Amino acid sequence: MLKYAVRCSKPSPLTIMKFKASIRLALSKFAPKHRTSSSRLHQKDHQANHAVSGRSQSRSRAQNRKRRDRHSTAMDDIANLYRYEDLPAEHIRVIKLQPGSQGDPIVCEVAVEHRKDAENTYDAISYVWGDPDDIEAITCNGSVLLIPGNLFEALGAIRNPASPSRLWADSICINQDDESEKGHQVKKMGHIYENARAVFVWLGSDVEEIAKDCFDLIRDTNTYLCKQLERHQSISKVPSFRKPYPVCSDPAAWSKVRSLVRLPWFSRIWVIQEVGLAKKGIVMWGREQLNFDELVEIGLWEVFRNDFSNITGRAGLETVVTPFYDIQATYRNKDTWRSNLPLTRQITEEQLEKSLLFLQVLDGSRGGCASDPRDRIYAFLGHPHALKENGETIVEPQYGEPVDAVYLDLACTLLNHPREAPFVLSYVHFPSTKELEERIMPSWVPDWDTGWYQYSTASPRFWYKAGQSNGETQYQFQSEVCDQGDIMSLNIQGIIFGRLVWTSEPVSWNNLSMHRNLWDEETQYSNEHLVDTLLRDGFKAAPCTPERSRDREDSFSMALVQGYPGTKKREDMFKHRRDYQAYLRASRRAMQLESNSFEDLDTGSDQGGAAVAIESQLTGLTARKFACTQDGQFATVPGAAEANDICCVVIGLSVPFILRPAGNGRYYVVGDSYVHGVMEGELVDKMEMGGVKQETITLI
Repeated sequence: MLKYAVRCSKPSPLTIMKFKASIRLALSKFAPKHRTSSSRLHQKDHQANHAVSGRSQSRSRAQNRKRRDRHSTAMDDIANLYRYEDLPAEHIRVIKLQPGSQGDPIVCEVAVEHRKDAENTYDAISYVWGDPDDIEAITCNGSVLLIPGNLFEALGAIRNPASPSRLWADSICINQDDESEKGHQVKKMGHIYENARAVFVWLGSDVEEIAKDCFDLIRDTNTYLCKQLERHQSISKVPSFRKPYPVCSDPAAWSKVRSLVRLPWFSRIWVIQEVGLAKKGIVMWGREQLNFDELVEIGLWEVFRNDFSNITGRAGLETVVTPFYDIQATYRNKDTWRSNLPLTRQITEEQLEKSLLFLQVLDGSRGGCASDPRDRIYAFLGHPHALKENGETIVEPQYGEPVDAVYLDLACTLLNHPREAPFVLSYVHFPSTKELEERIMPSWVPDWDTGWYQYSTASPRFWYKAGQSNGETQYQFQSEVCDQGDIMSLNIQGIIFGRLVWTSEPVSWNNLSMHRNLWDEETQYSNEHLVDTLLRDGFKAAPCTPERSRDREDSFSMALVQGYPGTKKREDMFKHRRDYQAYLRASRRAMQLESNSFEDLDTGSDQGGAAVAIESQLTGLTARKFACTQDGQFATVPGAAEANDICCVVIGLSVPFILRPAGNGRYYVVGDSYVHGVMEGELVDKMEMGGVKQETITLI
């Protein structure tokens, strides 16, 4: 019997909507029509930060009352609900939205068309379904069709007052009660959005009436930034931003941008593909519009330039940049908004030149939300790396299967894929020991339904080759999935070489920064910089002779930057020591100050540039721990790693792994790691010389 839990399949949102609507209609015969205004998805989470004025609330309630009155007659006719006909293969449904003014009923026709014939004749809508209680009725082909309230608002805002509009929206164009149709259409979603004339991104009503100011601020700031990038050619060469700032630095103004990116749309995973494949993305917040590329452009500046993020007060634009950098920039459609603005275009060109995995696409979406955990895979089947050579998707959507079975099936599929197999284990992430101990699925299966936690150490772009030799032999990663009765195990070949004797607490890269205003409160009030604390604790856990102290500090400092993984060859140690010392001086200087800003470090000077060379490598440490083996090797390990976990080089894989004994000669996977001194194939070379032996390791 397999040891994975069966997570029950939920009814579709539309089924829930219809059920609740029928109940309300039955009750309406015995009570006055009344419905309490329901909140949008996640709205309660944001109320503390976004208080809505009484005037705006009253206006919203009044609009809801008018809307309910307007559709009460249609809702009463529940027997006249729209019924879907079967959808032939290679066909889609297209909406013909009739013209109307604000407040007019929503009337449309739905036609079935061949996908090829419909290309470039419609606009697609990207939106959040929202609260299942919030539904509205529209007239579709003369019948009543129940749709999410958020889509109802979008249709009212998008429709042309004088002529019909051709549109595509999933809750109308896909029969959500037909699992077979939904599975087939999900495979085609990428094509649907890619072949639309434009994609309207509906964020919802502008309740606080801040959209115009917010969008104007983004456009005006981008105008200045684009001119700077055109002049200096590279974002790193643009001079530091200093007071008086050349762009708006008013915290109240940037708080409106922060409100923007906290809207529910930005947290959903389906929207990543929807807008990512668009020819043109048009963000609509109430009646205001902004090109989506403007939002990405300013977000890239905030993420890649700390001095600019100091101006914005960190407006949270990484919410936009993370899916762009990890996923959207790697789509290969040529007719795209990604080529419009200079920094967005540069990043896209760089990302397209790099090797990418489907695993990285899935990992880049971990921070998003999905009502169905299966969609954490299926929402990205439109990505080029989700396709086999024959054009078929790497997996088939199976909404009827248990979630854990879907994740296990994907892991087994990828372990047989030559491009993906060497990296599957590197996407096993456990935030803590508790999650590892409570795991029901095998520990070697990545669980995509956990939030993003840490960066994987391994990547096709990195130079690491821990599981290879420096000789002529090229080792292939080999694995075998076995049913052990109580659980599915994975047999691999590896070399166990060490044991952890010390681990730090999980590290936040912000606290390793040279800039005090990025540190948390505990770090700001400590007596020494975090890097000095880590070095001292590591030396204490595994003492060494004075003669070896230089080598040990090199080991520590190289672990700090994880060996400069993006370089084509190992960094020159003389240069590394110089840069590391510059970083230490800047960090210790920050400890002596009550505060410091990004202006205090001259990044254009040799010393400033050397220190930044170290700091720029630190983001990969997020949520990882520093560790030391019994042999004094420094390492960066997963956040769930503990003392007495073992270190293992897997034959054919690029990085070492931390394993935990599970009894009976079996092991749990804790995660991948950087261990200084074994990253260049040293142990495999030693194995070939007879110094160490490889063994079969069983992972459960």
